[in-house]
Amino acid sequence: MNKTLIITPNIDDSIHNGDIGTAFTSLSHMLVSAEHSIDILYVTPASEMDNKPIEYWGEIYKKNNINFIPLDLPNDINFISPHFRNISYLVYLWLKKNNNYQTIISCERQAQLYYSLLAKKHGLNFLNTSFVINTQGSTLWTNEGNYQLPSERDHIELYFMEQKVVEMADEVISSSQYLLNWMTNRKWKLPKKSQVILNCEPFLPEKPNVPEHKLSKESYLQSKKDLQENNTKKVEIVFFGHLETAKGLDIFLKSLELLTLEQLEAISRITFLGKNVGIQGVNSVSYINDKIKHIQTQISENINPTQLKQFLLNEKKRNTTQRADKIKNSTGSKVLKLDLTEKINILNTYNRIQAYDYIQKKNVLVVIPSLVENSPYTIYECLLHKINFIAADVGGIPELIKQDQRENILFKTTPVELYKKLSYRLISLRVKSELVQDLNAIHQTWLKELNKPVTALPSPNMPIQTPKVSVCLTHYNRPKLLKQAITSLQNQTYKNFEVILVDDGSRGKETHQYLDSIQPYFNKKGWKIIKSTNNYLGAARNLAARHAQGEYLLFMDDDNVAKPHEITTFVQAALNSKCDILTTPSEIFYSTQYPSDLEETTTYWLPMGGDLNTGSILNCFGDANAFIKKQVFDDLEGFTEDYGVGHEDWEFFAKAVSKGYHLEVVPESLFYYRVLSTGMFLSGDNSKNLFRSYRPFIDPDGKTSYVLGLVPALYDKIVYLENELNRCKPQSQYNEIYAIKRQLNNLFSQQKEGWANDRFNILNEKIDTLLSERKESVTIDSLNMLNEKIEALTSQQREGWASDRFNVLNEKIEALTSQQREGWASDRFNVLNEKIEALTSQQREGWANDRFNVLNEKMEALTSQQRANCAEEKFKALDSKLNSILETIEQNSKQNLLKKYLKK
Repeated sequence: MNKTLIITPNIDDSIHNGDIGTAFTSLSHMLVSAEHSIDILYVTPASEMDNKPIEYWGEIYKKNNINFIPLDLPNDINFISPHFRNISYLVYLWLKKNNNYQTIISCERQAQLYYSLLAKKHGLNFLNTSFVINTQGSTLWTNEGNYQLPSERDHIELYFMEQKVVEMADEVISSSQYLLNWMTNRKWKLPKKSQVILNCEPFLPEKPNVPEHKLSKESYLQSKKDLQENNTKKVEIVFFGHLETAKGLDIFLKSLELLTLEQLEAISRITFLGKNVGIQGVNSVSYINDKIKHIQTQISENINPTQLKQFLLNEKKRNTTQRADKIKNSTGSKVLKLDLTEKINILNTYNRIQAYDYIQKKNVLVVIPSLVENSPYTIYECLLHKINFIAADVGGIPELIKQDQRENILFKTTPVELYKKLSYRLISLRVKSELVQDLNAIHQTWLKELNKPVTALPSPNMPIQTPKVSVCLTHYNRPKLLKQAITSLQNQTYKNFEVILVDDGSRGKETHQYLDSIQPYFNKKGWKIIKSTNNYLGAARNLAARHAQGEYLLFMDDDNVAKPHEITTFVQAALNSKCDILTTPSEIFYSTQYPSDLEETTTYWLPMGGDLNTGSILNCFGDANAFIKKQVFDDLEGFTEDYGVGHEDWEFFAKAVSKGYHLEVVPESLFYYRVLSTGMFLSGDNSKNLFRSYRPFIDPDGKTSYVLGLVPALYDKIVYLENELNRCKPQSQYNEIYAIKRQLNNLFSQQKEGWANDRFNILNEKIDTLLSERKESVTIDSLNMLNEKIEALTSQQREGWASDRFNVLNEKIEALTSQQREGWASDRFNVLNEKIEALTSQQREGWANDRFNVLNEKMEALTSQQRANCAEEKFKALDSKLNSILETIEQNSKQNLLKKYLKK
């Protein structure tokens, strides 16, 4: 029996539906019927779906012999990297533990297999597994089709990761040739095994047998009305799809303006069947109702006097749902004012099963005017169930319909063409429509493909080739940490390497004594110690590289600790991938002691790879602890040698990728990244650092435009202007407090599983600006608003800050807040804020132990100074009083505005 895993961010149930979920649920049921063993790994973090616990859905799928597995979010792993990288890495860790599948199927959307496919490409894991990408449409494809700019940085990352998932797959199966052509036209390098296989037919569970007396009054009346209208010759027009522009809502509404009175008479209802979404700042139901008013006016203006006269003569004879009123315009002629209210029916709460049940009624014409589609199940099911429909001639829709039947069904996506097809089908409702391929043939094609044996690759042991590696180790005044770094190199499983240690101008006596003591050992190993004046990191690394004799360079700082398999893994990945540069996830720790694998939690920073688009915004490439071909390093002339400025690794990687060199991430964490207050990374001028990482984008020999690298600076400018705008508003104290509240709300809505470092900095800058501009005391009310938001975010954060330390800090703040009397004196608040600012300005990816303790001691001292007689009852009375004052201020403000208005 073949064991197959399907990984998906969406799955079919009574509320979560869509083509990805429907496609994978349908495929699962087909494979189970063919005696495949099927597991579904559900990767969207959720405790429940459709108001039912995840375990409930596990039991539902179990009844159909499918093992439904929600992806765990382990408490012992933290991330300080973007959301979709984190999920993909969790999938990789899960697959390593459950490496027993012959075939793994996923889609490109959200790139769940990104790190797993890198592991296979690098020869590290899954060598007996076939990875199949069943393409359903990438984020770039969706945004392009919807005329939608990327709404967040995550979209830019997904553009890159989703493309790489397709390119690294063992096989790509698409439900349409259209989507394969779309990827090819955008220069995606598809695998040799790429083909079209239609999706399996949707799986529909048995309908519940609900007695008529159990139906709600609304459902009963709707069913009764449907039955009455089904016995007439009138046609119900049903717009089918999400109620949004991308699904052709505007084109459909515009086509209705062209309807004649006779056509309106032939239409029983115009139904909008789909999910309610936001359009131009309002929900789609309000948007539709507003457009209907305009449609009424347009139809009225198109009626000539003869039509009007005939319509009025027949009005009393016909049972019509529209009402006509005779009114007179300025010229005295009669016009018709239509009211289409009774004809409009909006159903936006139906799930997939209910929706398909609805459109199978007699005398229904489904309209699907989507602007972009791949191989939609809306078309699929209309074809399977002989439902009358017309559809836009876009994407993969034509491929689902037999060639000779398309003329009566498809239309070009303009209002006029839609109206023409609608007019034709109102008088020729039923036309022949069939799925292009037999269902059994689709099943057999899938089974034939998935039953093929997997070609096993060699096991990921020691590389057959053992090229020489030069470890370029830089050091400055930290002999105790250097000793740990050298020890980690002595423990390497790979043997063919040398170490070039550059001491970058250390002055301490202890340092020179240590260097002298290890010189004999270095001489014995053929390693080198080079002492130089202090020239900073770029120059020190270049000096080490000039003395290197290896084919590959591995850069390392004295505060890093290499894992025993680091060089072995890098060599294996380099030989298999043929990459020029390899980076690796950093496993972060905060101690001066040698790192241990027995820590309660593991914190990762995950680089993404060689994407210049993301790399123009932030360093997605990796840490300087990287594995580089020496020839490539020499061709790029190494690192630039700016003294006292950071980002030399970001600059180097961006320059390499812009010149066409291939950079990838080895998905195994190969070293420990120590975060201490003495690290060079925590010092320096950020604006200078950003300019350094901008330089590759102004290189005349590079492949990017100048403006791309300006994104970080432009973002800083936007934040500054927002601060200025809030400062300039009237009633500055009142408005600035609520400006921070809005910013916190925005951060709260964006955070996925914790605080990323950049989002924390945005909040910190907003608070700093507020405090620098205010002279008066900060009110308890404003402090409590901030505290409540911080508590809410604290309770949900999992990545970034060490949870235990954050909670200690939060408890201290709560204790201080609870003891305040009538407000914080400005000086005490600023004392605390200065300490927080000092700490924040030096931390980048974690809290330094010593600085945290300094802050903690200061807070304890401040706490001890608070008055002990500040009873809780007094605080509550004060809080209530302050709330009342703020409310009075707001009311008075409104009254003053009203008085001014009345005076005018």
